[in-house]
Amino acid sequence: MIILNIDRRQFSVMILLPMANSGGTPALEGSLTVEKLLAWRDKSKDSIMRIVLPKFRISCTVNLQPCLTARGLGGVFAPLPVAGVVVERATLKEETVEEEKVLSLHPDEILQHVLLDMDEYGMSTPPFEWPNLEYSMVDSDPDFVANRPFLVIIWDEVANVPLFLGRVTDPTVSSCFVAF
Repeated sequence: MIILNIDRRQFSVMILLPMANSGGTPALEGSLTVEKLLAWRDKSKDSIMRIVLPKFRISCTVNLQPCLTARGLGGVFAPLPVAGVVVERATLKEETVEEEKVLSLHPDEILQHVLLDMDEYGMSTPPFEWPNLEYSMVDSDPDFVANRPFLVIIWDEVANVPLFLGRVTDPTVSSCFVAF
């Protein structure tokens, strides 16, 4: 695991590279807990080393309605009356009919779109650009080369919580590797 500090140390990027023959990223994902991540972070130490990561882009859109509803926030999706009344007029065979309706406003879904780009210039998650990465290392290996599937976690250093978890399934797809 490596931790790359970004944005004046307010955020960091954790790269979790599963050990060879350990079941890969599915096994690692299945065993991950916030407590385990916190313990790994506590053991990390600053180190100067050569890091090789592939260029990658992670993009996904998630509907947050099931998550919010499961956490007791489903009321957000219930219709709410809006101040004011709309009068609908219809003319049928020379007869004007008026009907009053109360407007309601509610979201059908709440979508979160995440885009994470890593290239030789650093990392970006629009609208933020995070160049000039600093890093720390748990393992004492002299080099860190992500040449097999790995996990990426964006961490909020101030709140001490993970914000995003992504997976790079085939780091060999891109011909260019990023070296720090």
